[in-house]
Amino acid sequence: MTDSPTRTWRFEQVDSWFFREARPYGTIGGVELSSVFPPPARTVAGAIRTMIGEHRGVDWKEFAKEGDLKWSPLREQIGTGRGDQEFGAFRMKGPYLEYKRRRLFPAPSLLLAGRKAKQRTLTRLRPGEACVCDLSQNDNAGDQLPVRLPTMTDPLPGAEPLSDWLTPEGFADVLSGNLPAWADCVPPAELFAEEPRLGIARECKQRTTVKGLLYQTRHVRLNPDVNVRADISGIADSFTPPAGAVRLGGDGRFSHVTIEGGNSEHIAPPVPSDPNGRQLLLILTTCADFGETGWLPSGFAPHAIERGTVKIRCWKGTIANVPLIIECACIGKTVREGGWDAALRQPREVRSLVPAGSVYFCRLDDGAPQIADAMKALHGATVEGQGTEIGYGELAVGLWNEAC
Repeated sequence: MTDSPTRTWRFEQVDSWFFREARPYGTIGGVELSSVFPPPARTVAGAIRTMIGEHRGVDWKEFAKEGDLKWSPLREQIGTGRGDQEFGAFRMKGPYLEYKRRRLFPAPSLLLAGRKAKQRTLTRLRPGEACVCDLSQNDNAGDQLPVRLPTMTDPLPGAEPLSDWLTPEGFADVLSGNLPAWADCVPPAELFAEEPRLGIARECKQRTTVKGLLYQTRHVRLNPDVNVRADISGIADSFTPPAGAVRLGGDGRFSHVTIEGGNSEHIAPPVPSDPNGRQLLLILTTCADFGETGWLPSGFAPHAIERGTVKIRCWKGTIANVPLIIECACIGKTVREGGWDAALRQPREVRSLVPAGSVYFCRLDDGAPQIADAMKALHGATVEGQGTEIGYGELAVGLWNEAC
């Protein structure tokens, strides 16, 4: 295979976008379908692979026939959409939201915002004292093991999760254990707006509407200087198309795509003040699919540790070959994602994803490297799970302490 460097694909809006939530039209309990934003990774990956195939003049019906050798090189590049060869050599990081060509990060769920003296105020969550709750589990002696739940560092009445997006500087502050400056918090209203739409079903032969079949949707309209970006690798130069237009999301709305060399912007992990420290903060920067384990990263299992005279429940496992113990977590609202399976021509199974911005308070386990080496291995790594080839489960690593 020829050289296949990482390239940045930028999607600029031509018309409004619609990325339907995982509910069918006509669902009981509501008549309006909202739009998921940023767009699901599978939607962006599908648009990019479609553009690559059309650049090569693909006949999609012939492409679907596995015995047709003519399209074997293309299948090796973008995959077949099925089984072990679903994505082929195609690999994606993202998608990411950009503002003025700078990547934004979803606010970690450990940040809470409130109002104090008519001014917006921020506080952080940290692991609290162990208590017995529905996450507690009986140990071998039949006793319930308490768990550590998040608690506010500074009390903030009426606080709720911060819905803003963070600039690289603000996100770096969070990784270092600090609060971001308000100048580094970008409200969603500065990035995009929602547009309600009303649609009808048509009877094309009679040129009339179908009685009773109305539907409502909410599209996304980006503000100026806002775009969606994905970093693509594994695709050879000869298969990379020039800039052009591609349909993206529901209703086949057009987007303009530009392709350039890989983005060099990178946030380095913070430098630990204690080289013998053991506490790490793991933040999901993209959604993760851990399957049946739900909120818990794949491979982690319940474990008990001693804290003074108390035995508490935690979870033990490995990420990027670093042994870790999860003591506490801040998990956002589950993201339900479905979509259309182009290979099988049927709706894709709806799955529950751990949202971007979810936070895990971890401690290095026995046998782990020193904290600086562990942070280097974990920062930018991917948590094992489904869909990692197209950007699910990307991590950033930071620091926390009991008094933070």
